[in-house]
Amino acid sequence: MKVAIEIFGLSGALLLIASGCAGATVPVARMSSAQAAVRAAVEVGADRNARASLHLRLAREQLGLARSLARDGEEERATSMLRRAQMDAELALAITRQAEADERAANAASRARTVRAGAI
Repeated sequence: MKVAIEIFGLSGALLLIASGCAGATVPVARMSSAQAAVRAAVEVGADRNARASLHLRLAREQLGLARSLARDGEEERATSMLRRAQMDAELALAITRQAEADERAANAASRARTVRAGAI
């Protein structure tokens, strides 16, 4: 009987450890996605655009908070914060890309006006 209890106790402990690890992997996967989104925003120059840099700063703060929450075992809140971080980083990326596209369009329009003025 004592052997059965010890085996059951060991099995139960292993099950708890395994389920705890499974729950912790969700924030780790989300953490990787959020970090990649922040890196992408930085690579396109989001920190040099006023509007984009705000969202990039928020994403970085949210990543830090998510790390803290995950360390404290609050996976659900950490996952939520990681989603917010990823969305802010993606928004910073989109704002930066849009600003670059707007600038290219303005340059093209300026060149077109110059060509037209020279043709008249």
